[in-house]
Amino acid sequence: MPPQNLEGKDTPEGGRLLWYYADATNLRGFYVYRTLSTTSPLEQVSGLLPPAAGLHTYVDSAQLAAGSHAYYMVAVVSTTQSLSPPSAVIEVLRTGTGETVRLTAPSQLRPLWLTDTTVSLT
Repeated sequence: MPPQNLEGKDTPEGGRLLWYYADATNLRGFYVYRTLSTTSPLEQVSGLLPPAAGLHTYVDSAQLAAGSHAYYMVAVVSTTQSLSPPSAVIEVLRTGTGETVRLTAPSQLRPLWLTDTTVSLT
């Protein structure tokens, strides 16, 4: 299952992401992916984030200019190194106000190839 209820907001430290993942069975952790453009591919920006009880969080400390956008998604890593389907993609606007815009998740995605650094989807 993908992470649920992914939310993001602008903070002085950077974009703060929050999400929920209920099933800790066979859970190794999470990877966070980001792009700064809707036409650019998502790139992994976090190392393996260990699971925590309840709400999970990540702060992307990349300093973006006010008025810039960043798009994020989160994937679950199992104990067998398999990646889950991705979470919904969210947009975080750097305004200093904490404004977040949720994008509609793509549908009918199918994995083509999976390596330690690449996820190819169709």
